[in-house]
Amino acid sequence: MEKETESGWRDYWILLIDLMGFSEAVASQPESQKLAKLYSTAVDRLTSPLQLSLLKGWRSDDLEKLAPSNTLAPEALEARRRASEKAYIIDAGLWLDRTHIFSDTIIVAFDPGVRSKTVFRNPVNGFYVGFVAAWLSRLLWRQKLPHRGAISLGKCYIDSKRRIMLGEPIVRAYQWEQSQEWLGISVEPSASDALADMPMIIPAKVATKAGLIPTR
Repeated sequence: MEKETESGWRDYWILLIDLMGFSEAVASQPESQKLAKLYSTAVDRLTSPLQLSLLKGWRSDDLEKLAPSNTLAPEALEARRRASEKAYIIDAGLWLDRTHIFSDTIIVAFDPGVRSKTVFRNPVNGFYVGFVAAWLSRLLWRQKLPHRGAISLGKCYIDSKRRIMLGEPIVRAYQWEQSQEWLGISVEPSASDALADMPMIIPAKVATKAGLIPTR
């Protein structure tokens, strides 16, 4: 994973999702309450051990591969499982730090320097950007909330303690989201090639105000 520079700027993948019809949704209290509950659910699930295990794709199965239960004493296997649960708690805090929700916008920042699900200790890495985008999109559609989103790449400044997040890729993600003429999530074209081998990301021509543009 790329180290932070002295100025605090470094590369991130940015996933930005904008809810459509937000003004109408918050105009009534019942809809506002529904939206607040949805946001809470999204954050809770992203930071829960169960969701982390689903995203990371390893828990008991990978523990078994690393050290089959028939080769470990029960106490050793249990100690390994407890260690993994402790790691999930740390991971949940990292997801929480990287997830920002303000009004009608959801932003999640991922580390692009780690490109493999086998890197257990960095769950918020670029390998999962497609999984998280698809999961959040499904969550929103299940609540009948139309949305558009964009994925971009570049240097950002993120200070989770002070809730500061800024950088050109956030702007580019917003601009690309606004330019799209469909409902869904796609990759901002300048970042498309960098996601060529990532799971859940496929080539596509996206309808925009300027016509169909090839991306992912």
